[in-house]
Amino acid sequence: MKVWLMIAIAVALIAPEARATSTRCSNPKREQVLATARVALPTRDIEALEQRFELVAPKIGMTTWGVAGDDGRGIRDVTLGLQSPKVSVSITAEWRTGQKAAFLQVERTCINDALEPWQPYWKHFLSELREAGYVVG
Repeated sequence: MKVWLMIAIAVALIAPEARATSTRCSNPKREQVLATARVALPTRDIEALEQRFELVAPKIGMTTWGVAGDDGRGIRDVTLGLQSPKVSVSITAEWRTGQKAAFLQVERTCINDALEPWQPYWKHFLSELREAGYVVG
């Protein structure tokens, strides 16, 4: 994941317009945040949590994705994500350089009409984080 994350950073630095994306939603009214939490990071670095996402994904039946950006002043924003097989559930962690915690959320996406239950993904994800020693609140 680190290699493509570095590529994403490079693309964001070279072509700022590459940050804009569009998604065709089958039902935009369905998209919503379902639950949120914060996870304390043992250091002010996102890399350990990034590795945890990679380890947790196959255990809970999701795949990973991520986006990183630099605002030109050395401030780096990172969004780590997990998506369900039918892409109707997404779990993300948002972090900014120097923060001691990442903001977590689970949401129903509007990409696929095949609705999957979101609670099992969220419950297993938080459980895996806690088992790994993360403080989630």
